[in-house]
Amino acid sequence: AACRRSRHPGVAMSHELASILTHHRAVVCVGTGGVGKTTIAAALGLAGAMLGRRTMVLTIDPARQLARALGLVTLGRLGEPVDTAGLAEPGLLHAGMLDQKSAWDAFITRHAPDAEVRDTLLNNPFYQRLSTSFAGSTEYMAIEELCRLDESREYDLIIIDTPPAGHAVDFLRAPERIEKMLDPA
Repeated sequence: AACRRSRHPGVAMSHELASILTHHRAVVCVGTGGVGKTTIAAALGLAGAMLGRRTMVLTIDPARQLARALGLVTLGRLGEPVDTAGLAEPGLLHAGMLDQKSAWDAFITRHAPDAEVRDTLLNNPFYQRLSTSFAGSTEYMAIEELCRLDESREYDLIIIDTPPAGHAVDFLRAPERIEKMLDPA
């Protein structure tokens, strides 16, 4: 669509894009390497903040380019505030990077019925491998982190910057593959 002025003062973007950023809670940027996913994720995050949405941009791409794209030195798991003071209409924007091991540990801690079960799981050798290097576990934790952020209601809009995928649906199917492996019945 041609870029037209949106209904939001000071923000020039297509009505379609403004509608997506205004009415959706999550946007996932997927695709092969080198197509600009991180740049688009950063731009969507800025646009969301300019529209008055409390926005989080979370990268799971190991290339770690999101920090640079948003002018940050580092990205933490829980999100770093992005300075939006120079924008015509500054809004709230945070950016974070998925730390796969920490996300898995937090998941176990949240769902374990007690400290003994939690510690048993966290110290299990199979869990240690799964949480650090099992194929698809990063994508599984990205979906889990998206759910955690959504349930927290801390953000109105969550943008996910995924790692390169040969097929866009690989990101969405990874949790299903892990689930089938763990519970083949």
